[in-house]
Amino acid sequence: MTTYVFQIFDTIGYLALIGTKRTGKSRTLELLEQFSFNALKADSVSDPYIYRIIERNRATMLFDEADSLKRKPKESVNERLEIIRSGYKRAGKVGRCEGENNNTVTFSTYSPKAIANVTGLEEALEDRVIYVNVERKPKEVKVKKLIFRDIEKNIQEIRNKLYFFGLQYCNLIADVYRGYKNDELEDREEEIWAGVLVVAKIIDQGLHDSLLSLAVENRNRKELREGLESTEAQVIMTLWNLVQENDFTKETFQGKYWAVDAIKKALTDQLGWEKISDKYLSNELIKLRIIEDSADFKRRFKFDKTKKMCYLLKPEKIKQASIKYSVDIEEELEASDIVGAIEGDKWE
Repeated sequence: MTTYVFQIFDTIGYLALIGTKRTGKSRTLELLEQFSFNALKADSVSDPYIYRIIERNRATMLFDEADSLKRKPKESVNERLEIIRSGYKRAGKVGRCEGENNNTVTFSTYSPKAIANVTGLEEALEDRVIYVNVERKPKEVKVKKLIFRDIEKNIQEIRNKLYFFGLQYCNLIADVYRGYKNDELEDREEEIWAGVLVVAKIIDQGLHDSLLSLAVENRNRKELREGLESTEAQVIMTLWNLVQENDFTKETFQGKYWAVDAIKKALTDQLGWEKISDKYLSNELIKLRIIEDSADFKRRFKFDKTKKMCYLLKPEKIKQASIKYSVDIEEELEASDIVGAIEGDKWE
């Protein structure tokens, strides 16, 4: 239903179906293609076609086997990923130069979308989706085979009712949406769920409450995954393990320093990456506020006639980063220690 009134909303969350083969992901997209507003299952379309069809038809885009959306290529721009990431907001658009005179043209990327794949999504895109883990049905469960030509009449009747719903209730939905608030969700989660929850509220308060519970559960699962799987979480956990091993390169009155090469080796082993540049490492640790861009945290020490760049790693800085990014680095970490880390009354 939301696909028929999505233009009322400032943002709309995508549906992400993540699971192994034969879990019904493709069949779900086929059903969505039948019932969603101007839906198109984009099995083999170019990236320019996507934003052109959205601009022309406000199409609901359905992406199957979309494993290229797991991670952005390091050496090139993944245009499809950029289009999809921008399109959950009404303001999402791409600009292109067209024709012999290179006239500038702007295309909207805002539309409902559903994505199905096996490997999951790129981190920034995952933040824009309603995440559904799908599983295979038990062997003993029998499901009647779905043949679309046998239910074509029913499909058309339902689609007609959905069009009528959008036309009849669009003004009421807009009024409710303008004043809608809830205390359970905030920030990005409120953005991606608000439209769905408003439509549910128009239909039935009980349906709204059930979907709100699902939204809270979805948020909690995302936070758990982010605390275990994100690049930031992996960096934090790797550095925590490194300082616990205490195999530092140099110690001064300021603390213990680890060679940049040793830090990069630990991270490439953890992340499964081929290599990490010095610039990336520095930027990542500064972003996490584990180090600062100063001579106190970055120093060169002489070893056997050569100088090695080393970083000052303080356990308290890593703990503070773990709190900010919800990473459980140490089960025995006491709540009082956490409070002390935040307030700076213990590790200044």
